[in-house]
Formats: sequence, C-alpha cells, structure tokens
Amino acid sequence: MNILSVRSSKLYLFLSVITAGLAAFTLMAYLHGIKARVAESGKLVRLVVAAQDLEAGEVLNPSSLACVDFPDRYLLPGTFTDPAPAIGATLKHAVGAGEPLLESALVPA
Repeated sequence: MNILSVRSSKLYLFLSVITAGLAAFTLMAYLHGIKARVAESGKLVRLVVAAQDLEAGEVLNPSSLACVDFPDRYLLPGTFTDPAPAIGATLKHAVGAGEPLLESALVPA
C-alpha cells in the first residue's frame, strides 16, 4: 500500500468513528425527548399487558401478565391497572405480547 491510501484509510476510519458518535448522541437526545413528552402527557399508571403471546381459551396466570407504565390520559375503557382481577380468567381471543389486556378480551365469569 502506498502512503496516500494509508492516509485516506485512516481519514475514512476517523470520519466513520465521528459519524457513529454523532448518530449515538442524536439517538440519545431523541429518546430523552420522547421520555420527557410522555412524562408531560399525564400521570403514569400501571397497565396490565400480555407478557407473551396468549391464545384464545388460555387461562391467565401471573406469569402470562406483566405491568408497564402508561400515561393515564391514554387509557382505554376496560383496561386493567391491577393484574389480580384477571388471574384465573379465560381469554375470548388471542392477545399479542405487550398488548393491553381489556375486560372485553375475557370470557364473562
């Protein structure tokens, strides 16, 4: 390799590292902005979601449910904020992982 190609290779490497650093900084600033907007949008409450993909007819147990923080102003009617009432209930239809659990998704007792 000649000296010119070694210099240009080092320059490209340096520019790549700088670009990657700027991209990481931009991503962190963007995610921080989203977090701030969510915090401004209202009080966060616990929302019960499916911990994994759940099939219709499945009986819910504590390991099939998870809780996530969610702005209260965006809660849908019939959502659960406490998993206890849903434990032991049977699903009417499939619920995907991370999807909020709604009363309408449960077979009436």
